[in-house]
Amino acid sequence: MSTSSYTSRALRLALWVASIAVPFALFAFAYSFVGFLHPQSIHLHDYSIPGAFVEVGGHILFGLLVAVPFLDLRLLLLSGSFAVLVDSDHILGALNLPVASRPDHSIVFILASSVFVYALSRRARLDRQTSAKVVTLAPAALLSHLSYDVLAAVGIFGGAGYAFPLLAPYSFAPITMPAYSWVVFELLGVSLTSATAYVLWMRRERGAAPLKAGARSSGNTGRRWGEKRPMPGGPE
Repeated sequence: MSTSSYTSRALRLALWVASIAVPFALFAFAYSFVGFLHPQSIHLHDYSIPGAFVEVGGHILFGLLVAVPFLDLRLLLLSGSFAVLVDSDHILGALNLPVASRPDHSIVFILASSVFVYALSRRARLDRQTSAKVVTLAPAALLSHLSYDVLAAVGIFGGAGYAFPLLAPYSFAPITMPAYSWVVFELLGVSLTSATAYVLWMRRERGAAPLKAGARSSGNTGRRWGEKRPMPGGPE
């Protein structure tokens, strides 16, 4: 395959991922405005350049892992993008605006973003199987994001756990998760994508079975086309 062909395929892949990831980022940022319902001062961690690479790279890696059951490069990249872009809710705080910390790290945002991604998939006219996988990635990638946040807090910053406003916007009180919860969050994400992949595989198999049976029943019976079937009891 020529270099230009590889470049063309890579460009199509990037455009496909961006067509979903960019609107998702805008939605995540827009949702973060609910933080104004609970004004507070936020002081974000100051990351060094190596620290920023560890933070972003970790979220991408954990996002990629939950998409592995789909065995699709497009979905791997999209999941990694989702897992990073949920941190769009840091922008308002970084601008020193009086907003609650990380409202996108919540159950309501997981549900809202799933509905939004479903609407995106319908607008993009994705086939049903791809649409189901893309929609599943929204909650799965966000669970992977929470997973790495806990792991980074414990393993990098030396804390005992990590707190999220899981019930925002109903309550912005941070709920502290135990150190081991990163395993639970990541396994939940992988379980979601694995279950979706299995269900879609079963549907394909059930849909293919009648076709295979029909192909066998319509096979050659040994009689030439146009030859009449003998009447029962008649001459052979």
